This record gives sequence, structure tokens and C-alpha cells, in this order.
Amino acid sequence: MNLDIICSDIILAFCAICITTGTGGGFVFFFLKERDLLTRIILSFVFGFVLLSLSGILAYFLSLSPVLLQVCIIIPGCILLCIAWRRTPGYLLPDRWDKAVLILTGVYILVLIGIFSTIILWRAGDLLVHASIVRMILDGASVPVSIYPLGSAWEYYPKGFHYYTAFFTHFFPLEQTITIIPVLITAITSLLLYCIVRKYYPGWCATAAFILACFCFPQHYDNLIWGGYPSAAAQMLFVAIILALILKERIVILLLAGLVVTHTRFLIYLAPVLVVWIGNEWMIRKEILKKERIYILIGAGLLILTVICIPLMLSATSYIFWTFSDKTMATEFITKWVFILLAIPGILIAYYRFFAMERLALAWIAGLCMVVLLVDSEILIITTATRVIAQLYLPLAFFAALALSYMTWQLRETHIRTILSILLIIVGIGSMGAVFMSYSNSFALPEDDYQAMQWLRDQPFPQPVCINTDPTGNLVYPLTGIPVSDPVLIPKPHSSPAGSWSGITSLIISDPTNPEILNHTANLPFHPVLLYISSISRSDPDYRPPFFNVYDGEYTDVNISALGERYEIIYDKGAAIIALS
Repeated sequence: MNLDIICSDIILAFCAICITTGTGGGFVFFFLKERDLLTRIILSFVFGFVLLSLSGILAYFLSLSPVLLQVCIIIPGCILLCIAWRRTPGYLLPDRWDKAVLILTGVYILVLIGIFSTIILWRAGDLLVHASIVRMILDGASVPVSIYPLGSAWEYYPKGFHYYTAFFTHFFPLEQTITIIPVLITAITSLLLYCIVRKYYPGWCATAAFILACFCFPQHYDNLIWGGYPSAAAQMLFVAIILALILKERIVILLLAGLVVTHTRFLIYLAPVLVVWIGNEWMIRKEILKKERIYILIGAGLLILTVICIPLMLSATSYIFWTFSDKTMATEFITKWVFILLAIPGILIAYYRFFAMERLALAWIAGLCMVVLLVDSEILIITTATRVIAQLYLPLAFFAALALSYMTWQLRETHIRTILSILLIIVGIGSMGAVFMSYSNSFALPEDDYQAMQWLRDQPFPQPVCINTDPTGNLVYPLTGIPVSDPVLIPKPHSSPAGSWSGITSLIISDPTNPEILNHTANLPFHPVLLYISSISRSDPDYRPPFFNVYDGEYTDVNISALGERYEIIYDKGAAIIALS
């Protein structure tokens, strides 16, 4: 564990929280009517994230520097915050529950900083894509922004998170920002859930919901494991929109705009939840239906949808049927969702009470279940069912907290709740650390490759390009700024028809001595043309990377000893870097 890296990560986290909160705080403190100070601070961070993302995207359309426009948003936001702080007295200061949750948030962030400090760079899932897009923004390259289904996959790929992260990458290394910023975002999501529950319930129930969501449900940090950073940011905005609707604040409009550019798919998750929730509240307010009949109506709707979807799910590749028909998959699913056993009594309690928070949580689950059925039956083709199911952990965390609150009600004057909270935190941190460390061998960038890329970054090459023969070589671009021949999602560097990247790479892998390779590279507008062979390809050519089925990445060793005199080995320490003359 490197103390220098930990200190640098803590400084980054502190700066990101202060700058983002300051940016949004001016507008939130000036215009919001909510008096609770913690709620204002949390919404200030979310609003700051939206403003920095939207200003970066606006800079693209105006052909301006994103960082310049973002600074022009940060300064007025901080000035407004200072003015609003003095003009609006009478805030509800944080009580002991708020302070406890803030301390636990710090613990969560420090634990993950400690875990990631043992790893050079987490490279699972889509992290490579996110790091490459952030690098493109830093390099001033054109990073188009669109909304599905307008344009190509590259154009409508969500980029709000990347414009936000790119601002901090001007001041901190990319390998830090791309790892630590998502940790902060997931922490804020749990705090938003706490703020929602606190509007309806006493402190311990809201605190328990926070602990369960933040530490106990592994779905909370799934996006950190698989590199789903835009999804994590969109989930934060999803919960913030619900909180803003509870508070009846107009900032919900800008939050929706932020959700569109952060991850459009989450609008589809949000729509049925809001329809069920708002429709439910309207019928109760107008006294159109009694509680029991509303249950019947929602249950009948889900039943009809299930009946429609089951034949399609049986004929298609259904995640639900596939999971529970396989013993191993079913066991893994139950292990990941073991805390749902606590949520079931909470759901039964909510059924009989049907108070405002219970109605919201039930609508949350009902709306997402509709999306799960539509996606799993392939009526709605937007994602996989497992990704939608993962969104259920937040309302389930509330129901589990509700059940624990009722179970310990008679003993609330004793230390049983404190002991229970400590046990949940210990179990949560232990399981979280075990999950991350179990993936560290396969998901961490090897030391040899990192050192090779750092060496490459420091070389004064005029206009280099790097031919990467495996997925690890893709990280050359985000870590050094040198374009690679076979990037993921982002556009390939310019090449002539005679020197196509696919032809060059396949020739190098199949026969590095083929003289046609140099004929191809001679037509490329780059100098020098470099060949990067990762330490993994050289030591374990049969290695299969994470997400192998998605990115189809293969590791194949290139026989360096067979290369001719027109190849110059300029680096050979685990990984190899070769210059093609």
C-alpha cells in the first residue's frame, strides 16, 4: 500500500468534492427552499456535477475549450454560494445521525482508496473506453455528443461523466481521476437515499438504509468493478431526481437534462417508476381508490405484463429463467442478493402501513420490475435484465432498514442498534474488500506494462503511433496520449488504404518477418511507428482478459527473436516496445 498514492487520492477526492459542491452550491443554496443543511450540500454536489458536465458539452458545440467554460461556471457558483450562505439564516444543522452518516461516507471512500492504492490501474469492463474518451477531451480532439438513436454508437455513447472527469484530469493523473471520481459518485448516491428516507423516518432507519445500501449490497459497487461509470453517475441523478420531486424543487428540470447526457437509458428506468408513484399519489389525494384497490391495480398490471412476457421469455434467451434453471447461477444470484431476506419483512410491513415512503419504495420496485420483464422478454431492447435488476438494491435497502427498525424498536434505548450497525459495516467492508481483491489479479494493470507506458510517455517522439497486438496495449493511448492502431469504440487514427491498421496488425501477429509489414507502415502519416507487446502476451499468451466475450481481445506473443534488422527493440523489460524502420 503506497502512502504517497493514498495521500494524492485523498487530496483529489477533497478537491473534487469541494469544487463540485461549490459549483452547484451557489444555485442550490440561493434557490432551494429546503432548510436541511445536509440535503442542500448533497444536492449541491449533484447539481455541480450536472453543471460541469453540461458546460463541457456546451463547449463542444461552441468549439470552445471545455475547461475554460467549466471555470466560468465554477467561479460564479462559488460566489453565489458565499452570498446565499450569508443571506439565508436558519439552516437545520446536521444532527448526530447526519454526522454519523458523513463519517461513514468518509470510511467508505477511504476503504476504496486503500483498495485501489494497491492496484496501478483497474482495467475491467469499459474503463478503457472511459479513459480513452477523457484523454481525447484533454488532447482537444473532437468528442461528439448525441442522444440515442441519433447518430452512430460512438456519437450517442453517453459522455457527461467524461466531460466532468476531464476537468479534474487537467490537474491530477488520469489513472487517479478515472478511479477515484466514480467512488465519490457512488458515495453520494447512498447519501441521497439517506436524505430521502430521512424526510419520512427517524434517524436510525435512514442510517440503516444508508449502511445497507453503501456497504452491504454488492450492487452498489458493481459499477466500480465493471467500469460502468456513466451508469453510476446516472444512478446518482436518478435518486437525486426523486429527492427533488419530494422536495418539490424546480431543479429537477436541469437534473433531467443531466440524466439525458449522462446515460439516456436511465430515463427508461425512471419513467415507469414516476408513473406508478405519481399516479398512486394522485389517486390517494383525489380519493379515487382505496389502499387495497391500488394494490390490486398495480398487482394486476404486473400480472398481465408477466403473462404477456412469459411466452417470449421462454422462447428468447431469458436471464431470469436461465439463472434459476442453473444451480450454480442460482446460488451465485442468491449470494449477491442475500440481504433481500431482510427486505422481505420490510415489504410486508409497508404493505400494511402504506405510508408515503413505503408507497415510493413500492412504486420504485414495481416500475423497475416492469422494465425487467420488458427487457428480459426482448420487447424492450436497451440493455440486459441483470443490469436493470441491479437497480433494485436501493429500495430494497430501505425495506431491509425498515424491517430492522421494527425488530429493534422495543430495544431502541439499549446499544443493540449501535452493535447491529457496527456488525453490518464490518460485514460490508469485509465482503467489499474480498470482492475487489478477488478480481485484482485479472483486472489490475501489470507493473511491467505500466512502467513501459510511463517510459514511452517520456520519449520525445515527433508524431508516433503504436500498433497494439492485445487489449493491454489499448491503454497506451489514455496513459501516454500516443494513438493506438486498434482502440475500443473511439475512432482509429488516420491511415491510407495501403496501410490499413487491420492488415498491419494481422500480419505482425501471423508472421512478423513478412516484408509487406514495412511496405504498409511506409504509407502511414506517423513517425515513428511503434509495436507494443504487453508483458501478459509474452508471459501468458493463452490469457483471456475480463470481458473477453464482449471485446474479443486475444493475447498472442510475437516472436521478437525472429524480427529482422529493420526492427529496433527500444524497450525490453517485461513488456516490449519495437520501432519499425
